[in-house]
Amino acid sequence: MRNQDRASRLLGLSLLVFVVGIGDTSVWFPFSVTQGLPELTTATLTASGYLTDAKSVTETERTRVATERDAFRRFARLVESISVSEDTHTGPLVFAGGGDSGTEHLCTVRNAYRETVMNVPHFEDEYDENLRESLTLEFDDHLATALLDGQQFSPLLKNTVLVQATAARESREKLLDGIDDELTSLENARKRLREHDRAVERAMKPRRQLRTRSVPTLREYDAILREDEDRCEQLLADRQHEIHRENRSYSRSSKPALQQYLYDALDVTYPVLATVTERIQDIRGQRRLIRETMTNQR
Repeated sequence: MRNQDRASRLLGLSLLVFVVGIGDTSVWFPFSVTQGLPELTTATLTASGYLTDAKSVTETERTRVATERDAFRRFARLVESISVSEDTHTGPLVFAGGGDSGTEHLCTVRNAYRETVMNVPHFEDEYDENLRESLTLEFDDHLATALLDGQQFSPLLKNTVLVQATAARESREKLLDGIDDELTSLENARKRLREHDRAVERAMKPRRQLRTRSVPTLREYDAILREDEDRCEQLLADRQHEIHRENRSYSRSSKPALQQYLYDALDVTYPVLATVTERIQDIRGQRRLIRETMTNQR
């Protein structure tokens, strides 16, 4: 996540397509899943650390994006306060003329950028850019050149800086909306998985040794697990819908999806889907063990 460029971080997050298995059909996602365990236990029916890690990195990224948004807001206010003479050149962004006051104003703009955008706590760790690189990536090469190499801070240049700073702030506000939706989705998934855990634990805690159980009792266990499997598959479908909804407004196909952007440094790109898929695979392994036990008792 740290080494992605600005455009990938802030714009064009692509839609995703997932294959969700129903009933006894397979569930496929682009990551490995654990196999069914050799004996029936509810210890594996707890949400994996994927969700904890996902929440942590998402909250950290939200703080950073909000800090950057506020920095661009402060930068724009500082630029707005810089006066320009109305009789200066109003044509294309210019580099000559303007005298001492023009270069002084440009220096003021550059200092304002350093003190706001480049002064956020995570700037060095996440970007490690010099002034020219940062201005070019946040705005464009032409504006960066005008601010660094020009001689005049014209009304046109001032307005262009304000427009670009506002766009940078708004892009982060848009990203924050997506991050907030993702945090809500993570918490909802965690709650639903905990509810599943409690339900299965209550039903199966007194009945751990399968070989000593009758066939009717084993059928009852299988029915409990089948209900949990159905609930997990519904959670997968709901999460798929949420991912599509979260990414629909970031639909440029050349850019990463929101989850890819957030979870690039984690072991899995889609932590909720990975967690629930592991759960389903575990349940199916346990159900196979129950059916084998019933077969052996006949």
